[in-house]
Amino acid sequence: MSHYSLQPICPVWVIAMWGLVCLGLILHAWRRQQATVPLRIRLWLLGLRLIVLVLLMGILLRPWHEKTIPQPGASRVVFLVDASPSMFDCKDAIEVDGNPVRRWDAACATLPDEYPWKAELLRFGENGLVAWPKSPSAASALPGDTPIGKALDEALDSQRRPGALPLAAIVLFSDGHETASDSSLIEAAKHARAQQIPVSTLTFGSSAIPPNAKVSIPSKSLTVLQGENLTLPVQVTSDFPTPFQAQVSISDETGRPLATQSRQVEADRPTEFAFELDVGDTPGEHAYTATLSGFPAQDGRPDDNQDTVVVHIEAPPHYRLLYLADNPLWEWRFLRTVAENTKDLEISAIIRIGRDPEAHAHLPTDFQPARLFHRINLHEDAVAAAEDRGFPTEPSEYAAFDAVVLECTAASSWTEEQCSALLAFVERRGGGVLLTGNPETLPEALRRLTPVGGWEEHQATVRNSLLVNREFIFEAEGASRLGTGKLALPIQTRYWGAHSQKPAARVAIRDENGDILLAAMGNYGAGRVAWLGLTETWRWCLAETELDGQAIHREFWETLLNWLSQNRQPILRAELPAEEFATGKPAMLGIWVTGPDFLPAPAAQVQARIRLPDQTSQVLAFSPSSEEIGFYQAEFIPPRPGAYTVEFTALATPDAIAVSTQAIFLARNLSREAQESAACPEIMSDIARMTNGVVLQPPIHWSKLPLAEQIPRHVVRHYFLENGWFLFLLVLIWGTEWWLRRRHGLK
Repeated sequence: MSHYSLQPICPVWVIAMWGLVCLGLILHAWRRQQATVPLRIRLWLLGLRLIVLVLLMGILLRPWHEKTIPQPGASRVVFLVDASPSMFDCKDAIEVDGNPVRRWDAACATLPDEYPWKAELLRFGENGLVAWPKSPSAASALPGDTPIGKALDEALDSQRRPGALPLAAIVLFSDGHETASDSSLIEAAKHARAQQIPVSTLTFGSSAIPPNAKVSIPSKSLTVLQGENLTLPVQVTSDFPTPFQAQVSISDETGRPLATQSRQVEADRPTEFAFELDVGDTPGEHAYTATLSGFPAQDGRPDDNQDTVVVHIEAPPHYRLLYLADNPLWEWRFLRTVAENTKDLEISAIIRIGRDPEAHAHLPTDFQPARLFHRINLHEDAVAAAEDRGFPTEPSEYAAFDAVVLECTAASSWTEEQCSALLAFVERRGGGVLLTGNPETLPEALRRLTPVGGWEEHQATVRNSLLVNREFIFEAEGASRLGTGKLALPIQTRYWGAHSQKPAARVAIRDENGDILLAAMGNYGAGRVAWLGLTETWRWCLAETELDGQAIHREFWETLLNWLSQNRQPILRAELPAEEFATGKPAMLGIWVTGPDFLPAPAAQVQARIRLPDQTSQVLAFSPSSEEIGFYQAEFIPPRPGAYTVEFTALATPDAIAVSTQAIFLARNLSREAQESAACPEIMSDIARMTNGVVLQPPIHWSKLPLAEQIPRHVVRHYFLENGWFLFLLVLIWGTEWWLRRRHGLK
């Protein structure tokens, strides 16, 4: 604020009268010298005398300039710079040399190096005001939508902080596009006007919607069998007025390039690409990203120049079977042959080959057996393999298997711990158990697994054709191969038959009259149970009347074991939201953890390493859910679109072995920031007008920025003619007039 005025040393009328007298004397001298002095000299003298008179009048009137300026360091100006994705993605701000740059880069280049007042630089995003980065050019967008109104309100509320300097003004750098639903820029401007805080604005970006090129993969999830090639369709669309040569490259989740194709893209017409990819032999989830390049620099939405698909590589079914028997006969040997000829079946066994030590006490030491149990194809270390351990006593000993075949006689002397371990495997783990032989020999704890009752032993005196339930476990193709006339009992075959079934059980095989039940299945807890009264199915391989007895034998066991193995639950089970992740929005990652006892682990240590689309990693710690035991979750905000690979690692108990699993999820830019990126200079102008600010235009004179009236100020008064230069000028002019008079002989 400036003010000009006079401070005369005497009354103004006296100075005026004196000035008139002096003016009269000057005019009198002009007329008196008219005849003796040349006109040119008289004009010089007249001019010098008038200048001296004016200067002397100035000395008497004492003119001054008074300016009210803010006290240095007593107030502050807040710079609010929009750091939303639209400021970083859109390259439509024009530099001085005419080159298009990102809106963020143009805003950073506009900020001055020095300020005439204390400046506070802040950037803002969905989570509020954030400190200014050390390297603005290397900064990244803040996630979420653009809440310009909330940021402006937060800057206004900063005056309430203890010890905060008074707010003199706010300078808003933005594209003016507010996308946050809970923010109102107009309401914030009203608050600024009520507090008499001017808001000056500078808009970056163009209000015109630029043309756009886009790459997309029609399917977001694909499935391919292990070992097969993947045909990946990709589509490119463009609304640029002229065609351009587009290049589409495919990369996997590690960023490794796999294939590239180039093709000309026409305006307003989709261009199809097709890639034949070798997805490898690693089963699980994999992500493949299509990246578009070659488009013009004025692309409106850079975020849609990439698209990602998750490919599920399915491995052929593979089952691990544990056979538990007590001195098995031929059934076990032929079942091993089935496993050797079947790629998807791996069989292990624990065979009791001797009696209890007390039973051999009467024998000489050299004749007593060295081992009582034989362990076959069990993946265990050398120390464990050397131990003469019996049948499993801990649930964890069943963890590696999908199904268990138990000869009923082998469990006749099982302890309570051994029974509980098997029940836990079925009920909690979801494993399958097949009981063969006479269930009467089972302990009471295991007898509840049997789906039938009323057993008795039989022997086939004639060839007995069996009835197969086509609507239960056997598929249509398998049922035709195992149907009546195909599946039969050879003569002299011993078997167990049942006469009744439990309410929830289903019968799979009956004798040819339909009266005797030979195989029945049911559910128990999370798992499946089955009973098979046939103890000599190996005879099918030797049956003379059967053209392909070995195929029948293999088909029967593969079908039965496949059904038993379907329900086994994983130790770790990731739980991700069904809907797509949105960049900048918090989402919950969850995982279910099962302990060694197949119960939900209440105190597990869980963390995940997340590989971001730019191949950087982030470690995330998980905390237990307050609602579900064994469920752990953590919040994660995807910073950018693309595929995120999550490797979960869990330690169920301190002495357990850490287990891990992997999952992939996609994040997409679903916000209005990407869909509506045009700048809004009209709104920015309205904000400046409503708050008595100004619409800034480069070059900016920061010293003329409107400031609030209520900030601390001090008055600076300057007298124009009270300085050494003015006195020197007065003496110089007066001396020149005197020298000019004396030169021409005047007094």
